[in-house]
Amino acid sequence: MAKLTEKQELFAVAYVASGGKKSESARTAGYAVEYAHKEAHRLLRLKHVQQRIKEIQHERFSEEAPMAFEAMVELSRQSKSALVRYNAAKDIMDRAGYRPPEKVMDLTPASDLDETDTVQRIETLIHDLFGVSVDITPKAVTIEGEVTDVTAVDGEQTSGHEVH
Repeated sequence: MAKLTEKQELFAVAYVASGGKKSESARTAGYAVEYAHKEAHRLLRLKHVQQRIKEIQHERFSEEAPMAFEAMVELSRQSKSALVRYNAAKDIMDRAGYRPPEKVMDLTPASDLDETDTVQRIETLIHDLFGVSVDITPKAVTIEGEVTDVTAVDGEQTSGHEVH
């Protein structure tokens, strides 16, 4: 990679320090005011200048990371909003490598399950999909506390509830 000139180095440093202000960075590096904008565009197209800007940004991020971490800790402890405290704590844990386990789908064939397992899986699936607690049995269905008898006599429901 090509070596940076003194002005190119100054430009890269000023560019990062100014938050990406091109013309201002070129002027700070010593380029003429009337050509600063044009020089900035030219410099930003040079691969070795782009690489140096990335290196400086990485250095700055490394320097700022401890303060950012402390800010997250402070938010997780002192924010008035429970959601902000939760998200800050979750972010800290995620970045530390403590992520919650991802759900793993059990692909056991239905033919290998007994009736109790099948009923339990259906109840869990309905709860996960719709947020409704259900209790299903061969003779009755309970939906959030209401029991509906599904025992049929000649196609009629004994409870008066129609089930399709």
